[in-house]
Amino acid sequence: LIGQSCQYNCSSPQQHTMRMYSVGGIKSLLSIVLLLADYNKEHLLASASPTAPGSCNSPNPLGEAHILVAFDGGTDLIDFGLDVRIDNKTLVTGIPFVIQAETSYTISLQVANDDDDTSFPFRGFLLRLAGDTVDARDYLSTTDDAVDPNVQEIDLCHTFFASGLGHRSNDLKRIVSGVLYVDEVVNGLTLEATVVIRNGAVRGSEFYLSSYTLNAVAAITTDAPVVAPASIAPVIPPMPVTTTTTTEAPVVVPSSAAPVTAIPASTTEAPFAVTSSAAPVTS
Repeated sequence: LIGQSCQYNCSSPQQHTMRMYSVGGIKSLLSIVLLLADYNKEHLLASASPTAPGSCNSPNPLGEAHILVAFDGGTDLIDFGLDVRIDNKTLVTGIPFVIQAETSYTISLQVANDDDDTSFPFRGFLLRLAGDTVDARDYLSTTDDAVDPNVQEIDLCHTFFASGLGHRSNDLKRIVSGVLYVDEVVNGLTLEATVVIRNGAVRGSEFYLSSYTLNAVAAITTDAPVVAPASIAPVIPPMPVTTTTTTEAPVVVPSSAAPVTAIPASTTEAPFAVTSSAAPVTS
């Protein structure tokens, strides 16, 4: 090759060799630049970032920056000892979790057993909530009392009509939290949780993915029954007053009745009779 090249344009074999290396180096450099440009164009939203998730893609938001290195992880957060909780109730993959619509909840990602010194913290994360037929862009937020300085809302998720919460830094974390509020009745919401433990050329990439189902049902409202005090006597409506007129028949004395004559009682005693045959008194 060198000899053939020299017969056209070569003062010495050494000069040709230097020329060949120079051209080859430029071509290689150009190839690398074009490759990087093409990679960045294709994976701009899928590259990891220490200050925020690099994308809100589903089901895996992690880009080739993680996939190209040695992978050591699993498909469930429980494999690493992590839980996703709603009001401190642990979500389970494959079992729908029921919440009430128009009700605020605290949603958290945390080490399953924080009292266990053998459990390990995490660095990056993404909680992504979406539904097939609803606009879920406001379902997850950092407002209210559950504000966490390690958490931020991920606007990239709005492109998919989803809401997201993610990390602000790659500092080690044991728990992060936000607010869950679904303003309508809807079934089949998908909550995807992605956790990054590490990503490096030396130790490789370690991350975990889990997916959960949420059903938002109508809020239950219970009105207290109205109970009348026991000391109040029941009110009885008065009976209607009716007036009854009675007419007695007059006493009629017959005019033909004979007068009643009183017969006086007899007060004359029978006369005392003197016997005339009594003997005369002689002296």
